[in-house]
Amino acid sequence: MISSADRVGSAPSQTFRFGGGLSIVRWMSTRQLAEALDVSDRTIRYWAVRGTIPGAIRIGRQFRFRLTEVEVWLDNMDVSHQQRKVHQWPTFTLETDQKSIKRASASEAKPSVSQLDLDVQRLLKKRQTVLNKS
Repeated sequence: MISSADRVGSAPSQTFRFGGGLSIVRWMSTRQLAEALDVSDRTIRYWAVRGTIPGAIRIGRQFRFRLTEVEVWLDNMDVSHQQRKVHQWPTFTLETDQKSIKRASASEAKPSVSQLDLDVQRLLKKRQTVLNKS
């Protein structure tokens, strides 16, 4: 229990001292956290619903995140520099997007010359087929 000696201020708005310091809880909105992590608002909401982000509470239809818990969560994440890339965060995507992401991640950043040639030939055949139909 907090003694009267620990109280600072007067009613109705009082500030209480806990352990000699002020206890102030800072909150972040979904948008603020999304901007800080460079992901979409939708991804933040998805993580909050799944319980991926600690310190999330729902106020009506919106989420708020306790800043101290988010900071600890980020500090404790054991990820290498390579894994911090945004595309490797667990994000919410549509099923059609997931297929294209899998295809893109399966291929290397720079396709080999033979793969490039095959792609060009495939596109040329497709174009020729479209031109022949019209």
